[in-house]
Amino acid sequence: MHESETRITYTLTCRFSDSSDAFYIQLIGEQGDTIVGMKGGDFRNLREVQGATPDQLREVMNMGNFNYH
Repeated sequence: MHESETRITYTLTCRFSDSSDAFYIQLIGEQGDTIVGMKGGDFRNLREVQGATPDQLREVMNMGNFNYH
């Protein structure tokens, strides 16, 4: 990566729970890419360049729910 390049990443606060308890973890960078299933820059492009609707963005963000990672 060159000095002038900007790296777009996620900062996600995720709730993990089961029937006994729940806890929150913050995920940054590559861990966020894994959970969302898309790099932060690609998500930004979807939102800003392609003009995805809030419902479409919510769908992308929810794709990682209820999966094993």
